[in-house]
Amino acid sequence: MMSSASELISFRVRSAVLKANNAMTNQKEVLEKILAPLAEEGIDVSGIDLVDMKLDREAALALQREVRMMVMRGQHTTVDLDGVAIPLSSEEINTLLKEILIPYQKSGASK
Repeated sequence: MMSSASELISFRVRSAVLKANNAMTNQKEVLEKILAPLAEEGIDVSGIDLVDMKLDREAALALQREVRMMVMRGQHTTVDLDGVAIPLSSEEINTLLKEILIPYQKSGASK
């Protein structure tokens, strides 16, 4: 009797861990698709870390829209004193994107 209860608990824990890992994998895949326009512009997106931010549908759509607008407006680059466009660093873009997601994190927590 004791072993079946512990097996059930173990199964539930493993199931929860697998679901969490699957969600993380799905979120990584979604982020890769969202960040693709930046990668096409030559930005190193490997340094962009948004995994700790929870992405629901609304947040993902907002992030996708902002990334596209960032590329379209040229906000993914800066200009040096010689007038040469320099891509922003991954850390700078990471900060910009996290600022976009902050309102979605707060609204998701209150639901």
